[in-house]
Amino acid sequence: MKTKYICSLIVLFSLIFSFSTTVNASSLLYFQTEREAKAFLVKYSDAKQSNHVVKTDLSKSEIQMLKKQGTILFYESEKKKEVSAEAPSLVDEQWGLKLIHVPSNLRKNNNLLLDKEIRDVDEGTSIKYTGQTFKTANKETKLKIAWKNQKLSRLSITLDHVEKDWSVKVYNDGSLISEQKTALKRTDVLLPRKTTYRNMVVELSSFAGWNETPSIENIKAVNNARIAVIDSGINQHEDFCDNVLTSQGRNYISPHDWPSDKLGHGTHIVGIIGACAYNNKGIDGTILNGAVDIIPLKVLDDFGNGSDFEISQAIEDAIKKEVDVINLSLAGSGETTILRESIQNALSHDIAVVAAAGNQNKDISTIFPASYPGVIAVTGITKTREPLVNSNKGWEIDISAPGEDIYSTYSLNEYKSYSGTSVATPFVSSAAALIRTVNPDLDWLLVRDKLLSSADNFSTTYGLLNVEKAINMPTSSAKAEFLSIKNGQSLTEPKSIALAFTSNLINKKFLITKNGDIIKQQNITLQLADVTLPFLDDGLPNSLGLFVVDEEGTILTKNKRTLTSREKKMIPQDLDEAVWAKKEIQTGLEQGWIRGYDNGFFKPNDSLTRRHGVMMISRFLSLEPKSIDTPFNDVVLEQSGGLAVLSAYQHGVVEGYGHKFKPENTLTRAQMALILDRALSLSEKSTFTFEDVPSSSFCFDAVSRLTKADIITKQDKFRPYEPITRAQFSAMLYRASTL
Repeated sequence: MKTKYICSLIVLFSLIFSFSTTVNASSLLYFQTEREAKAFLVKYSDAKQSNHVVKTDLSKSEIQMLKKQGTILFYESEKKKEVSAEAPSLVDEQWGLKLIHVPSNLRKNNNLLLDKEIRDVDEGTSIKYTGQTFKTANKETKLKIAWKNQKLSRLSITLDHVEKDWSVKVYNDGSLISEQKTALKRTDVLLPRKTTYRNMVVELSSFAGWNETPSIENIKAVNNARIAVIDSGINQHEDFCDNVLTSQGRNYISPHDWPSDKLGHGTHIVGIIGACAYNNKGIDGTILNGAVDIIPLKVLDDFGNGSDFEISQAIEDAIKKEVDVINLSLAGSGETTILRESIQNALSHDIAVVAAAGNQNKDISTIFPASYPGVIAVTGITKTREPLVNSNKGWEIDISAPGEDIYSTYSLNEYKSYSGTSVATPFVSSAAALIRTVNPDLDWLLVRDKLLSSADNFSTTYGLLNVEKAINMPTSSAKAEFLSIKNGQSLTEPKSIALAFTSNLINKKFLITKNGDIIKQQNITLQLADVTLPFLDDGLPNSLGLFVVDEEGTILTKNKRTLTSREKKMIPQDLDEAVWAKKEIQTGLEQGWIRGYDNGFFKPNDSLTRRHGVMMISRFLSLEPKSIDTPFNDVVLEQSGGLAVLSAYQHGVVEGYGHKFKPENTLTRAQMALILDRALSLSEKSTFTFEDVPSSSFCFDAVSRLTKADIITKQDKFRPYEPITRAQFSAMLYRASTL
């Protein structure tokens, strides 16, 4: 389905959004290639094209004919939503900014040209630039600037007046690297950020034909992070600094018009991020004059409505503009291929995508773009740190931020207060961009990890953004992540889940484990991967592991999820066969240390094999392998218990017989004592002795320590060489859990 989006905004005191849904005639056509999509426009000039997708108003029968002819791969229709809300009120405080702990010692939006020499190539004159105004030539003006291996992101030039279009070209070491044409007084030229600048020449177009040759009021070079605010546009405002790049803005609703913001929503979002700080006006933006630029891209109309096609166009342009963060303070039901692909493309270009959870007071799993894998989904909290009443709920939400009475810029130097997940989102986007000012090359997945792992835990379901902790949190070198599964979640059916990997893990191999057993493994070819987990909720806790290994089996990174059960707790049918250990077995099942058979039986009196015994102790101790390389030639890692044996061996809990482990041999009571003793690292011995365990026995010390800890009960005989049953070992693990 093609979805129309609304800005995710609850206006102050407004409790209910009213929605009306209609279906318009527009459809999205997906072609095999971008070239085929462009060829289609030759015949249908009123259509819009983005990459290999075309938006058109053709009839359904015409589209079906195209599909039948093989002209298109598939198509989708779109839905619209409209929103009505009460008028906002004013609030004179910035409680949200105080709550999220923005540090004041940030790298600032400083002009790197100050005190540098700027030379006019043609005139042969030079100035030491301190911010003064200087003349241009009537013809082309070429300014030469020498840098010492400097990284830059933007060059901005402001004229004292403008009469018609003018342009700027930037050369580095003789090669044209960027250019910008504008009709505004100021132009912002985005520079390739990975380039090292040495000999720069800035060429201004000829001003011949102007009534008055302009002067350069200001010229500025920076090395800043970039946020694209994809919203309802931008208004000029007294509280905006020069890091709001209006000349880079674009209108996707009316491509030939300026991206003005009659709704005021986009201007409000930009202010939360970047309003000038410490200027005795209005508010302080979250970045506190930090080294962050903001690019406004208009995809929402004057009523707050937008569609996937235009949003995707804006995302693709943001990618070309090499932004660090995309802010999407919008949400709507239904998903489309075009938006999913654009977001995946942004992630593949190391862009953090942050989106509002939405305010429909429903499950977020059907709300997009927040629910797309990899997107950082943001909900809002009130001043009392409670969830916003109308905010969407669900496992896809990642983090919370202030979302009530957020005071910010509006239109024509006005200020207003709004509530909703829309206004919570830019706090998180700001934090992501500030992280990039400290570490510009940090992988998007690591940016996400820093934000989520540093969030403060309150009574709310989702952690609260803490900017200072996120910036200062130690950075991992590699990361593998379950994107669509969280701790405590329940999976009631086989499900396709999303995984993410940092780029340095490409061409390595990942393994997924369930309760210690490998259930999936494959090579990593992309940063995002979808896999289907082949299991159902069986009424017991399940533990999922994600490991990434290199060719030698070295574990490069790992992750873990503990899933709960929605199903009725499994009670094996045969526990009455071991009434004395019923409570202990049931506790072990509930805790996930032990498991029954698929047929609903536990078989408590059956002898335990070495393999099954090690599986139980590994789960009990939450053991994980140190590397994926077994020393035993009779243990297959991909088989049930294989990884548990390897983990227990690597942690010194079990030993083998040379290069063999003999996993199917019966586990004796003496062997069990040795395993438990090694696992628990007990020290104190008992004075009690068993008739059949002399002091010369290899298991004497282990049995004595376990007896002292009341894990082994005191009886006349221990029977060390008898097999241990599943019930007996379950009871011992239960007693060990009480230490």
